[in-house]
Amino acid sequence: MADEPRSIRVHRCRFVDWSPAPITAIAFPPRALPRPSGKGKHVKPEREGEITPGYMAVGRGNGNVELYGWAGEGAAQAWVLRATLYGPSGSKVDNLVFSLRHPYTLSPWDTPALSDLRLFSTTSGSELYEWSLLTLSILTTLPSGGGSIWSLAVNAGSTRLAMGCEDGGVRLVDLRDGELRMERRFERVKPRLLSIAWGPPVRKVKPSPAAAGIDEDSDEEDEDEDEWEDTYLLTGCSDSSLRKWDVVAGRSTDRLTLDKLRSEPTLAWAVGVTLDGTLVSGDSMGNVGFWDARTGTRVQSFTSHAADVLALAIGPNGRTVYTTGVDQKIAEHTLVTLPHQAPRWVQTTSRRLHAHDVRALAVFPPCSPLPSLAVTLTCPVLVSGGQDLSPVLTPCAPAQKTDAQGTGSVENVLKTSKAATWAEGWHRRVPYVRRGEVVLGRRREWVVCKREQGVGIWYLQPPAAAANAGQGEEGGWGKALEMELAGQGNLVCVALGEPEDVQEPAWLAVSDGGEVKLWRLAGEKDDIRPKRVKSFSATVMEQLASSGGILGASALAFTPSASHLLIATTPSCEPASAILVVDLSDLSLAATLTPPKASAEISWISELVISPDGQYCASLSLSRHIQVYNLLTFKHHSTLPLFPSPPTTLHFLPSLLLIALANNSLHSYSLAYRRLDDSTKRACAALSQRLASRHDPILGLASRSHEGKGGEVFIYGSSWVCRADLLASASADTPVEEEGWQRKRKRQQGAAEAFKLPVPPPMEEVKVETRYKFVCVVGFVTASPARGDAMDVDEDGALPKEEEGGREMMVVVERPVADVLAEGPGAWNRKKFGT
Repeated sequence: MADEPRSIRVHRCRFVDWSPAPITAIAFPPRALPRPSGKGKHVKPEREGEITPGYMAVGRGNGNVELYGWAGEGAAQAWVLRATLYGPSGSKVDNLVFSLRHPYTLSPWDTPALSDLRLFSTTSGSELYEWSLLTLSILTTLPSGGGSIWSLAVNAGSTRLAMGCEDGGVRLVDLRDGELRMERRFERVKPRLLSIAWGPPVRKVKPSPAAAGIDEDSDEEDEDEDEWEDTYLLTGCSDSSLRKWDVVAGRSTDRLTLDKLRSEPTLAWAVGVTLDGTLVSGDSMGNVGFWDARTGTRVQSFTSHAADVLALAIGPNGRTVYTTGVDQKIAEHTLVTLPHQAPRWVQTTSRRLHAHDVRALAVFPPCSPLPSLAVTLTCPVLVSGGQDLSPVLTPCAPAQKTDAQGTGSVENVLKTSKAATWAEGWHRRVPYVRRGEVVLGRRREWVVCKREQGVGIWYLQPPAAAANAGQGEEGGWGKALEMELAGQGNLVCVALGEPEDVQEPAWLAVSDGGEVKLWRLAGEKDDIRPKRVKSFSATVMEQLASSGGILGASALAFTPSASHLLIATTPSCEPASAILVVDLSDLSLAATLTPPKASAEISWISELVISPDGQYCASLSLSRHIQVYNLLTFKHHSTLPLFPSPPTTLHFLPSLLLIALANNSLHSYSLAYRRLDDSTKRACAALSQRLASRHDPILGLASRSHEGKGGEVFIYGSSWVCRADLLASASADTPVEEEGWQRKRKRQQGAAEAFKLPVPPPMEEVKVETRYKFVCVVGFVTASPARGDAMDVDEDGALPKEEEGGREMMVVVERPVADVLAEGPGAWNRKKFGT
């Protein structure tokens, strides 16, 4: 061990043409309105004015919706990707909104759980989609009846949804009691309704018992007496105007005229309403206007942008407005009150945080329509996104008094800087790379890339062959196969199976959530011949008691010998959220793995991992449950306790299961003793402390197949790679088996103290490499001994030693943002004199 070289050959791959879609919409769950009569069970918050961050949804240009969850209290990672909702093929998300399922069961200071939310989206078509946050699929659709849906908004009470349509009409959709039905249609106008926003609600006036004809001594109570009443709607139109709509009458009452050029009309791409009823607009001329809602006159106007204003967001206190658009700039407008003067809006500052068009803006916590619900103890966060792929998080607390160190009364929840204001706070980018988009073939040295409707395969070349081909001395590559698939939805998962004998054909499995497709891949390098097993889905479904005609997979995995394929069924299938073990020799169903009844659940299984010896399989679901199964007996092995932070990825080491959490902490689970492992606890504590300050969350884990490296693991994020040996710090004079049998095993380890890591020892051996950027995957392939090094990572400074046999090589697949943007449309650029 001591004489083994520390260097690792690394092949950096930037040829993979995976193209993530741009961001088109961002949404946060709304805040609940108070119930005046106290109807519903409200728990008084410990501190009013403070809200814990929850979920965030990000819509993409390929029709997918990404669901992000908060990493945990005090975590530097902020929002971490929890799941992806895969949309129809060829679509894009134009509008995205949340609503509360049971709004009057929540307090305005509560953070809604996933079961409390409903999610709606629209594409360029005429249908409204409601997504199931349980099955992560489209639950139902509703046609607009008025052509394409241009805009979407939910009222403050989460009881109605308004749609602005192509034909110039507003449609109201009833959301009460979990319904989704068309309620009414307003009178139509000529222009398209490009944007829409609700006015502040008012409480319904309760009539006197005598006027209502009710006995004063009667105990009867009107169910709707405490409901809030919607007043008006504001829409931005395509004919250089804004229109104000009376919700009760269902018609337009006021027309507000925008500035326009002679040649073309001005488009009102964004509108909003502040707490005091001020109307805000952003148009295609770059103007941001503030209007008096009562008189319909423009109070103030700013030429804040040099091109179209595409998005607008109102701060949680209603006194700040943020606008952005094509010129990549985000401008802040603040309502300023001076002594002996009327309040007026001022453009306070602007920042350029993006390199391309910005399409979406959202603020957490969302603005509540009631001034009494202003958030004062939580640092607001502005989230923006567009063509440059990554959501950008920026603190946007109002101006506050600071101490000598620059710390204010509101702490920056992003942990990027002490300053928490928009002008002084530091921003950070959420990585756009995701786990599962790129898969490595260890034995065949393949790189497999999943796209929306296709799969690409490359092979890695030796440096000598690459130099002869003019690809340089760092090792090259070649395109092996490109497959375009036909399906109704975007691809969800892909898996590659490699038999131990490289002469045997490999397996490739993909799924779009509604069907699993399987191919045999014969040949090697640039001569791969795919042959589809057309009867696969039908054969497997025949062996199920009730399949419902659907065999969709949320995750796929092959055993190390590629003899069996594991299929994690989606919650929409029968059986739901189960793991099917299919024998590939005859396509027979070997077993159906389900958790015990005590922990049985229907939830999206996001990841399947198999131990290197093929004995165990572990699954990770959206509900944060981790199940372990024995593949030798096809029985449930254990259920891991719930961790304080959501798990993000799993990885097997010999006799251990590693769990990475959203806050970048690492835990190890002993498969033999079915509890958290003691021998690696201190090493995990040191790693967790080292990685806790990394803003990029853990993307995955990898390890080599050498027998002597049982505790070595490579942990990586989108901008870093960490190498550590978990067993190096294990005490030699304290046997793990003896300590484990001496104490009673606690089955209820879900308590917080079960996950308290010990004081970490200093780990000088842990090195975090930051030379890699936009990392998609890190893995190992078995390189032939004739190959040279693509790049050496030598911690000891010594040159690598040649080995007699084959040696494993690390493969780091990167997808830089500059390469992605170079393939798309160019960014807006205003030429100036002399350029």
